[in-house]
Order: sequence, then C-alpha cells, then structure tokens
Amino acid sequence: MQQQSASEIRTRATQSDESDRARWHIRFAPLAEPTAPTPPTAPAAPVSYALPEQVADAIVRLEERNTRLDEEFAAVQRESLALRRESLSTQREALAAHQATARAMERIADRLDGLLTDRSAPAAPAPTAQPPRPTAEAVLADWKTRMSVTEDVWAVAVTIAPALAEEGELLQPLGTIAARTGLSVRRVNECLRFMRKHACIEARGGAPDGSPVYVLRARTGPPQRSAPS
Repeated sequence: MQQQSASEIRTRATQSDESDRARWHIRFAPLAEPTAPTPPTAPAAPVSYALPEQVADAIVRLEERNTRLDEEFAAVQRESLALRRESLSTQREALAAHQATARAMERIADRLDGLLTDRSAPAAPAPTAQPPRPTAEAVLADWKTRMSVTEDVWAVAVTIAPALAEEGELLQPLGTIAARTGLSVRRVNECLRFMRKHACIEARGGAPDGSPVYVLRARTGPPQRSAPS
C-alpha cells in the first residue's frame, strides 16, 4: 500500500501542472494581455420635434403680423407727436398775436383820449408870462386834494411828479414807469387814466413811439375828491 500506482502519480502531476498554469495566469495575465480603454460616453444629442407645415406657417404669419402692427403703432405715435408740436406752436403764435392786439388797442385808446381832450379844451389864451413852475411836493399836494389815491396810483404819481414839475411834460414810456414802480404796464396805464379823469394831468400829443405825452392840468373849479376804481 506504500507504493503508489503509476496512474495516481500521473494524476497528481497533471493537477500540479494545471495549478502552476493557473497561478501564472493570475500573476502575469494583466501584463501579457492589456485590456482596451473604455471609450468615453458621448453626450446625449438634443431631441428635436418636427412641427407640421401648417402650424409653422401660422407661426410665421403671426410674427409678421405683430411686426407690422408694431411699425404702424410707431408711425401713429410719431404723427401724434408732430401734431402736438404743431398745435403748441399755433397756440404760442395766437397768444403773441393777442398780446400785440391788446397793446395796439391800448395805444389807440390813449390817442383817442388825447384827441378828445384837445377838442374839448378851450382855446388857448394869448401868450403871457409863464408863472414859476411848481415843485414836485406842491404837485403831489394838489393831487391829493383832487382824488383819493390807492397805493398803486400814489406810486405812479410820485414817479411822474418830478418830471412834470421840472420839464412841464411827461415823456417817459409806460414801460419805464412800470419798471420804476414795480407795476405792470396795464396797471400803470389804468392809474394814468384815473389821474386824467380827475383833472390831475391831460394828454398833449404823442411821443415818437406812440406813447401819449402828459402835462399838468390847471384847476378849473373847487377840488373834488373821489376814490379810484
């Protein structure tokens, strides 16, 4: 029994060879047979959908219609802006014309008042020796006895009294009197009319610029005070 048969010896030798080949394959197979690299994964391609031809045509027509509407709206906006500018320019021209007409009417009224005063005035007497001219204070004192003055009328009176006392006439334009008193030209003209109405001054001709020339008016009767309008 201690002796082994030849078949058993061959079987063991075969098993030993197979075991050696297995161990060699485990140790050296990765070096002898390299594995191929794994290719990178490609990104997924976007998914596209095909629209029906009728739907695509409808979308195109809708976009074209929206574009035309935007262009038409912009054109209407431009026309509206141009009309507004034209209307504003017309209103400014009308206002300027109205102001010019008002100033012309005031000058005509002043000239008519002067003409009526000249016609109603009695014939001038023969020239005689001129009495000494009154002072500005005397003129203002005399005016106070003829009328009851407001602040505006008194401001105009104080402004024109020195010129009337020294030169015998008032040649200052209405705009100059307005600038010195701080009143409007219209208000200055109203104050002068009030003073002319109460025989403080009278119109005597006109200046080259169309403004009336005023002179002192002599008293013809007892003083009568009246309140300004």
